[in-house]
Order: sequence, then C-alpha cells, then structure tokens
Amino acid sequence: MKIPEEKVGQTLEYLCESCGYASESNCVRGNCVPGRLCSQIADVRRTFSFQRFRLTRPIWAADRLSDRTSRGSAPAGQRQGAALPKFRRRCHNAPRSGLSSGAGSCDVVDVRRRRTKSLIDYDVSPPSIDSTESRTDPPQAVPNGYAQALEFLFGRIDYERRNPLPPQEIGTDQVARPITEDNHPPFRLEGTRELFRRLGLSDFLAQPERRRPPVPLVHIAGTKGKGSTATMVSCILTAAGFRVGLYTSPHLTDLEERLRIDNRPCSKQSLIDLVSRMRPAVTAMEQAGHHPSFFELTTAMAVLYFRQSKCDVIVLEVGLGGRLDCTNVCVSSVAAITSIGLDHQRILGDTIEAIAAEKAGIIKGSVDVVSGIAQPTAKQVANDIAKHRRSTVFQLGTSFKIESTPQVLDGKPVQRLRYRPIRSELGDEQEIIEVVLALEGAHQARNAGVAISLALLLRRQGLDISHAAIARGLSEDLRCDGRMERFRFAASPRQPSESETGLEGDFQVIVDTAHNPDSVAALCQAIRASQERCSSGGSSEVGTTRGRLVFVFATSRDKDVRAMASTLLQFADEVICTRFVSNPRAVAAAELAECFRSQRSESMDAAGSQAESRSVVIHQLADPLEAFELGLKRVREKSGNVDRANPPLLVICGSFFLAGELRPVVLQMQSRQTHQDVK
Repeated sequence: MKIPEEKVGQTLEYLCESCGYASESNCVRGNCVPGRLCSQIADVRRTFSFQRFRLTRPIWAADRLSDRTSRGSAPAGQRQGAALPKFRRRCHNAPRSGLSSGAGSCDVVDVRRRRTKSLIDYDVSPPSIDSTESRTDPPQAVPNGYAQALEFLFGRIDYERRNPLPPQEIGTDQVARPITEDNHPPFRLEGTRELFRRLGLSDFLAQPERRRPPVPLVHIAGTKGKGSTATMVSCILTAAGFRVGLYTSPHLTDLEERLRIDNRPCSKQSLIDLVSRMRPAVTAMEQAGHHPSFFELTTAMAVLYFRQSKCDVIVLEVGLGGRLDCTNVCVSSVAAITSIGLDHQRILGDTIEAIAAEKAGIIKGSVDVVSGIAQPTAKQVANDIAKHRRSTVFQLGTSFKIESTPQVLDGKPVQRLRYRPIRSELGDEQEIIEVVLALEGAHQARNAGVAISLALLLRRQGLDISHAAIARGLSEDLRCDGRMERFRFAASPRQPSESETGLEGDFQVIVDTAHNPDSVAALCQAIRASQERCSSGGSSEVGTTRGRLVFVFATSRDKDVRAMASTLLQFADEVICTRFVSNPRAVAAAELAECFRSQRSESMDAAGSQAESRSVVIHQLADPLEAFELGLKRVREKSGNVDRANPPLLVICGSFFLAGELRPVVLQMQSRQTHQDVK
C-alpha cells in the first residue's frame, strides 16, 4: 500500500507493518492509532508492531547537516553520509512540510518492504564519529543478529502504559492519584523477580533473609543527579582497581550505553548474546501471560551481563521513582538518594513528601544510605523510613560537608573540592579529601560529595579505596556525556560568504539532559556562575560584552513546562522552541512557544515600571535540526565587541531525547573542526 500523497511530509509517528500505512489515526485494515496495533496483527504484536521513526531521524539529521555544511571538507569515506546505505540517503529529498518524519516520509514503502529487520539494520544507531575527544574506540561493525536483538527489546516499549497527560493538561499542575503497586499492574515487581529467577539471578533478589548481594551493589535514586553520581562512583571504583558494572538510563544514542563495564559500553555482540540468553525465559513468561517490559528486560540484562563478566562491584541507577522501580528487586550493599524535586508527579505524587517516600523506597533493612536531600520535610520522610528499616542515613551537611571552588584548568572549567567527613563511619574529621572535579556546577559538587561518601562506606565494608583513587576517579577518569557537556568551536578564517552573512567569531555549544525545573535551574545557575567567574577573573577585555546566550529547547508532555520556561526566560537572550522526534510524548513546538510567550508576558506585566524587563526573543521550529541550525546562526552572528572570555553560547536542553538527537550532530562538527585543524 503506497503512502497517500497528502500524507507525505507530515508528522507520521508510526508505521503499521500489516498494511504499510504510516499515519497518526488511520489504517486501511482496522483501527490504527498511535500506540495501538492494527487489528490484523494484534496477535503477533511482539514481532511486528509499529516501528517509530525515532530509529531513523537522528542519523538522517546528522547526515543532512554534513551534506549541507561540509561537502568536500573531509576525505572520502569520512563524511557522515559517505558510507550510509543508499536507502537512507535518498531521504535528503524528502518534502519538508512542518515537521517531516525524515526517512519515513519519502521512503516508507521501502521501509515496509524491508520490514522491521531492514529498518533497524540501517537506522537504529548514529554513525561512528572519528574524534579523539568524543570516541576513543574504533567503530564497531554491526554483527549479524544485532537488528533482531534491538527489535526484541524495542518491540516491548508500550507507550500506552505510560499514561501521558492529555494535550489540554500540558504544563499544568493537574496531578492524578499516584500510581501504586496495587492499582497499576504494569508497575508490579513480581514479574521482574520472576525474570531474575528464570535467568539464574535469584541470589541478587532482595529477601528478608538475604542481607547482602553476591558482590557489592550500589543503588542510587533521586530526582536529579543520580546518573552523574552513579558515573562518579563507577569511576572512583574503577580507579581503585575494581571491575565495575554500571547500569544507567536512559541512553543518549546507543542502547549499549546503558550497560557499561569500567565505563565502556557493552559491545553489540554482547548485546546479541544477552538477548539470546534471555529469549527462552521471556518467551516462557509471555506464554504464561506475563509480558516483561523494555525496562524489565534491560535491567535483568544488565545484571546478567555484569555477572557473566565477573564484575567486582555493580552500580545501579534507578529509572523512575524507587519503590516500584525494576532495579529495586535487587538487594544492595549501600544506597543513595541524591535529591528530591517535583517530576513525574502523575506517577510519583504531587508533593515533595510523596515523591520522597517513593525515592526512599530503595532503602532496605540495615543498609547504609547517603542523602543529598535538601528540603527538611523530604529529609524527615527519608529518615523515618530509614529508621523503620534500621538503616543509617548519612546526610549532606550534617554527616559530611563539601566545599567547592570553581577554577579553570588547562582552559576548561573545573571545581576544586574539599570533602570533610563529620561522622566517624566516613573517616576522621581531620582527614580532608581534596579533589579536582571535572564537571561544572554547584549541583555536581553536591553529587560528588554523595559519591565520595558512598565510596567511603564501601571502604568500610572492606573494599580497598584510597584517597588517590577518589581523586583520580573524579578528575582525569570522569566523563558524563550530556551533563553540561561543552564543545568549543574556534573562529574559522573569514571567507567572502562569511563577510556577507556576518558569521564570525568563536562560540561554544553545551549539551545537557536537564529535563525538569530543578535541573534546568541548576544548569542556568552553573552557566551564569561560569560567565561571572570569567568576567571577574581578569580575563575579560575592557569595553566588551558577554556573548549571546541561545537555548534550543524541547520537552515531554508530562513535564512542568511553565516552570522551566520561567527559569530560562531569566537567563536567555533567545529561546528556540522545537520538539524531538524520537518519542511520541514530545510537546509540539508551537505549544512550547505559546507557553514561553505567555510566561514572558506575565513577567513583563509583573515587572511593570519597577524594573526594566528583559525582552527575550522566542522562535519556534518544529524540525529540531533546523532549530539547531538557527541557533548556530544566532550565536555566530556578529554582535558588537564580544568578550572572548564569554563567547556566544548555544545550549541544547529540555530532554534526554533532544540531547540524544542533536549530540551526534555536534560531535560531527567537532570532528570536522579537528580534521581541519590537522590539515
């Protein structure tokens, strides 16, 4: 069935594998709507379901940018699109009406003929970037079976079970009754436990009689900071000589990023082998009536991978909440709650106290807990749960302190930290630990304090972790992709075309996964602190101004858009509202822009005559790549005598999905600049 001409170039989220009709609401054979299956294939939904364009768009976008901006700038074979299949590259001629769906909008018939295997074979992961700063390993060849393995996992994502907010509730504070294990079957953990048992992982399951896991296991929850903290702990332990398994979510680009050993993602072949190992157990469970979810599978797969790889220590990051998260089936050696904030209220509750109770659900009997919680009421909730379960809480500010001094080292912003234990379990109070943290922001200093405390508690349990290992793990060995990740681009020699367009000058790009009000506020504060430090540090030039600050922003429907917009409007010079294409929960660019304009009007009305309100320019572009390109143009436009210490800055934030889609494009720009510098 050929795609109707009127549908080509529209926002097509799903492709029905039965009738080949890509649509948001129609199917030639039945009731085909987003998140549901064609009635003709409902009985085989696990094999041939809707294939979302999230698997194709980021690569098509990176390829298109390469063809637009760097034709001939790299040797043959190194250009982004040079080695790509002809099938994908034909998508460059796709009609552009609103937000086109990339490969699907022009070649959907080819996708249908090749069916699921070809779609994933060609488009599931971004091409390797040849950059010494971005990738240290040679690109892997795609082994046979990789597409089927991804199909097995991604085919079990069911967005209907996420119960997203309807469009009329976007950005509002309307919150449903918190979903519990009793009233929402998909969140029950018995299925996860059964999967662990079938895979031979029973000794990792938390039981009343089981106090410790087979190997030390660190469990980390929190509204923000849990991913960074988990990475810090992993780096510290690796620097101490241990083989460390790290499980985080979500991934930015490749699924393998979720499963790391010694901070290296698992190989594609390892992923294939893990899926092959799990397939019989999953099939048996499905025949018995329980269908494991994507996150249940990846969680069990991670623990299985770490066991097979003989890891000395395992670090697990909670996916969502804590009490009913799949990772909570595991018994832990030590746990941490990094922070509490309002996020995922529809699932976790609409108050700080309710969310704290969900996060504190990871506390198990007699397991030490490190807390970075700031709110007094949330602290009390966590302390009460810990007391009931006979666990000791080590609280930031009372059990240990962390002091931060921002610095610039080798041209890169860092922080010099002083960690001082107060509780004797963490060490002698006079035993100060000084480290250089390779991450920006006061929030990362607090996360580092939690990570150091976890390492010291593990040392108390018998692991040999020195202060030198802590220092090395947090400085030279630490890398957190998508956490205020800076990319610096030097001015290129002026070309005739540049003098006509006014494009010149150094600029920077920051990619950050901030996706809730607290994390967006922390990002903005870190940027402001960096700018003020450069201005007051004597490196600024007299008579110069700070470079333009431009945000490219997209987010999900279940987020507090108004709160994030209010924060960004206090810092930004311009905001470009867009959407990501790798998840159906994205807020439309027009809706985002309207929310920003409404918040801007409210701010201007509130300012009145008392203060001069800032006029922030708001753009809207449905295509995220076009939004990024506009952002590049805006930060590179000549605008007075810009201070070299505070160059123009383009910030990509609002969602893991947006960061994952645009980061490969930024990496390619960096790779191209590196190649030109070498030449």
